Amino acid sequence: MIKGINFLTEKQLIATSITWSTHSSSEVILYGAKRFFIFIVFFFSPLNLSAQNSIVIEQPVDENQAFTSAVNLYIDAIHNHTKIYTGKYHKDHYQGVNGHPFFDEILWETGSVVYDNQRYDSIEIKYDIYSDLLLIKYIDQQGYIRSIQLYREKVSAFQIKDHHFVNIREDSLLGYISGYYDLLVPGDRASVLAKRRKEVNETNTLNSLEYRFVINDILYIRIDENFYEVKNRKSMLKTLSDRKSELKSFMKLNKKRFKKDHEKKLVEVVKYYNTIVNNKET
Repeated sequence: MIKGINFLTEKQLIATSITWSTHSSSEVILYGAKRFFIFIVFFFSPLNLSAQNSIVIEQPVDENQAFTSAVNLYIDAIHNHTKIYTGKYHKDHYQGVNGHPFFDEILWETGSVVYDNQRYDSIEIKYDIYSDLLLIKYIDQQGYIRSIQLYREKVSAFQIKDHHFVNIREDSLLGYISGYYDLLVPGDRASVLAKRRKEVNETNTLNSLEYRFVINDILYIRIDENFYEVKNRKSMLKTLSDRKSELKSFMKLNKKRFKKDHEKKLVEVVKYYNTIVNNKET
């Protein structure tokens, strides 16, 4: 689990009256909390201080100074939290398509995000794998749920349940698709990554066309900085050819375990590969 600071809960955000300002580019910017400022100013005002304490204040508090202090206090309180609530509204462009475009569940999942070099835990997120977009949940002042799509270039990693995704930038020379990858096996020598994908499948019916989301993941073995797509047993052994005989023996012993689950087989084989390579080196 990615560890880090806690984010402002929905109740806290509503309570502090943080509001939205939408620019022409649809960028969501959080600002304000005017009521918070007024409360702090009142709290620090001479009248309120004298009411709370039966002490005569010889030097009255300057209201401008109190307001400035309130602003600084507010900024310090939310500075590390509001950075993640910047992005664009996510619109549903999938009406008429059966199924859903998200990874795992259509419901919001509690996860963790590293965004703009800041770590956030316990945030409700969704991963739209059809568009390769990470969404976070926000509730506005009217109580409506808003989906904000985070800027992909600012997302380093995120976690949903036990799936850890990393953002890999595009490099046309290394043979992979840029975007978010599910890191299934980390390793110094070899790692396994899955590019989670959904496509829209078109089917002819008697009276119309039917559209449905279908899963079409791509599995890769990464060695050094090179990506090798793994489609079957043959391509897997070709990529790990330096330990081919040991791996074939391992798969033969575990034939029943890997009979139907290609992804599971790849994960277990690469884990074993890393083990024997590390043992040889030590």
